Amino acid sequence: MIVNLNLQDKTIIVIGGGNEAQKRINYLLKQDCEITVISDSINSQINKWVKAKKIKFKKQKIQDTKFISKFKPHMIITTTNNKAINQKIINSAKRNKIIAYSSDNPDESDFSNPAIIDFENMIQIAIFTGGQSPAMSKKIKTKSEKILKKIITKEDIAQIKIQKIARKLAKETIPTQTQRRECLHSIMIDNEIDQLIKDGKLEMNQNIINARVTFRNAPIHILEKFTIRNVENAYEQFKKHSGLDECVIIQTCNRIELFGKSKTYDQEKIKKTWASLTGLEEEICNDNLEFVENHEALHHLLKLTSGLDSMVIGEEQILGQIKNSITSARQVKASGQHLNTLFDKAIRIGTRIRNSSGIGRGGISVGSMAVKLVEENIDELKTKKILLIGTGEVSTLVAKSLQRRGYSFDVTSRTIGRSHTFCETMGGEPVKFEKVFSGFDNYDVLFVATTAPYFLVTYERIMDAMKGKKNGMMVLDLSNPRTVDEKVATIGGVKLMNLDQIAEMVEKNMNARLNKVKSIENIINEEVSVLEASMKRLDAEPLVKDVFKSIECLREKELRKALQMLDEKDEKKIRIIEELTKAVVESIVSTPMNNIRKASEQGKPDILELASKLFDYKKQNQVD
Repeated sequence: MIVNLNLQDKTIIVIGGGNEAQKRINYLLKQDCEITVISDSINSQINKWVKAKKIKFKKQKIQDTKFISKFKPHMIITTTNNKAINQKIINSAKRNKIIAYSSDNPDESDFSNPAIIDFENMIQIAIFTGGQSPAMSKKIKTKSEKILKKIITKEDIAQIKIQKIARKLAKETIPTQTQRRECLHSIMIDNEIDQLIKDGKLEMNQNIINARVTFRNAPIHILEKFTIRNVENAYEQFKKHSGLDECVIIQTCNRIELFGKSKTYDQEKIKKTWASLTGLEEEICNDNLEFVENHEALHHLLKLTSGLDSMVIGEEQILGQIKNSITSARQVKASGQHLNTLFDKAIRIGTRIRNSSGIGRGGISVGSMAVKLVEENIDELKTKKILLIGTGEVSTLVAKSLQRRGYSFDVTSRTIGRSHTFCETMGGEPVKFEKVFSGFDNYDVLFVATTAPYFLVTYERIMDAMKGKKNGMMVLDLSNPRTVDEKVATIGGVKLMNLDQIAEMVEKNMNARLNKVKSIENIINEEVSVLEASMKRLDAEPLVKDVFKSIECLREKELRKALQMLDEKDEKKIRIIEELTKAVVESIVSTPMNNIRKASEQGKPDILELASKLFDYKKQNQVD
């Protein structure tokens, strides 16, 4: 029996840190569960998830099953290359009544991973070989998908959407399960509803959709393949071939996302268009593209603008990238009234959440924290001389932070060529290694981030440098192992900080951010309902505008006739009569128009349809 496991808020243990573990974690990340990886080593993608606090990591070589009693997990997934230990874990899990899965022994596992064919998040069909041949499951899935796409129609998807709405309403209004079942069945077999769906007359509200591939569901080498090189051309193609009326593309190093607006979009066409733009095989798109719509899409956008969905929680860069994306889409008229409104509101809400919660405050990388500490300890830093020793990963973080804050700095490394290359990318001025070590007295701040196995910055060198200096010096040892002699801290006028101290502060700041996540999620849940109502209200605006325009034309026409009949020439009286006609029209029209807007907000397209007929509103003449 194939079941959908409800893993929300459950504790899951994954044993192993390789590619097989990565695949399982990738799926689990969508389940909103607590994941802990236990392994003596992990690959780069799993390490990224750990750094982003998406999962926990316990570095430990598994030799027994003692961890089970310690963690008390709901589920264990073991992916090691050691068959004996995998079997031992499975047996122990079963004795403790814990759901277990072994990647090398599906027969002994409590569940297997079928190949899934997905239709617009509405229908999922599993191809399952009982774990005997995952490769054949995948092959049969590819063959079956082509056939099933001909059998399962858009009308079927539309009927499921209607059933979803009807089921919710039935639960609220019909007391017994039998009566609810009869009601839903009557809707499903109603020929009139079927015909309306086929004729495209049973219109749903405008859909806001989001298709994405991010660091959460794809490793970096896959993510890069989804990059859209010519965004302007992509907008044309998505609107031409995917049934989208509006679209906005967001691209960063950690995500490629498409937001769209449409009444009748087609997931398969979106996948095909994306594949044609990037040269990807459709199967890769099927496996990695994630789709959400309406409430979930709005919720996701608010998480983006508030910084909750970033790899580093609360980082500021994503907000600027979203602003640039909607600006670019506006310029080429890829976005329209719906997405422009949505993004403007989401950016305002995200900014307000960031400011009120302080989610982005405090350094959360070693580089930004180190620079922040220098700013706190040294006055007028822009007038001081700064030296960065090293050109590795930590030096890159420091350089980025210095560059972002507008500070000048020198860079030195073992070879001047390496320093030149680093400075071309990261900024700074390259300086010869030998020149630096005989001239520490020229600098007020030293960032030391090298892998040298000995002290580069010695007590003697700093002692000599301080003899001729009027001001003090701050030295930050960001190396592991340390490359600054600890005795330097005893020299008068010198402040020394090491990597352990800075890392402790970084962790404190990250924990402070994590503690704010729950309250921000509560704010987003409240805001998304308001945002959803605003978006639904837009469906009524063309009708409301058209009614006001028609009535205004009629008012002006009748006013001219009345003034001619009265032969009125007095400007003051004419203004009084005109204001009177405006007030009368406003008082008559405002209430029904506000009720139409309210009906739109509440998702009642039938009232909009009726109002359109009453006011003889022609949709086809309206342009967004």
